[in-house]
Amino acid sequence: MRKNLSFLRFNESGDFRTQRDVHKAEKIAKYLKENLNIDTYTYTASDELDFTFCEYLTVNASNPDINGYDQRFTCVEDESDIPDDGFVCPQDCSVCHACMSDGGTSDIYELLH
Repeated sequence: MRKNLSFLRFNESGDFRTQRDVHKAEKIAKYLKENLNIDTYTYTASDELDFTFCEYLTVNASNPDINGYDQRFTCVEDESDIPDDGFVCPQDCSVCHACMSDGGTSDIYELLH
């Protein structure tokens, strides 16, 4: 049975290498959103690249020095490392899409497992 795509993740096993890669990803994200209603997201630690222009690509930053991220994604060893107002990743993408679209969550925390 075929399932419709709702989300696309860029760079599953790597990171953006050049600013040109970021621009390409944003163009693809724009096309997917406008034509197929597919949200596009990524995780990055690349603080030498600029993501400030990204309107369609949701950027989850694992490095606080990144320019233009939508939300921070931080792995922690213990629940005590999560602020009271921190959003904890439920580790089940079938019920949560917080990191897949810019839904207003500024910081997402995941317990190391």
